[in-house]
Amino acid sequence: MMAKAPEIVLTEQKEKVLHSWLRSGKTEQRMVERARIVLYAADGKTNLEIARLLNTRRTQFRI
Repeated sequence: MMAKAPEIVLTEQKEKVLHSWLRSGKTEQRMVERARIVLYAADGKTNLEIARLLNTRRTQFRI
């Protein structure tokens, strides 16, 4: 069984902010990737699933 990332509960406002970072062409790429990680974790994805979705290694982030 794969370990799930810790449960992250986002307020509606925080989720809107993270989504706005994804849409903005001016947000630094590292912040966009972090926003994606948080949003996927809040959606209940495992660390391995997040790594695969982002085409990266699981060891590049820890949630």
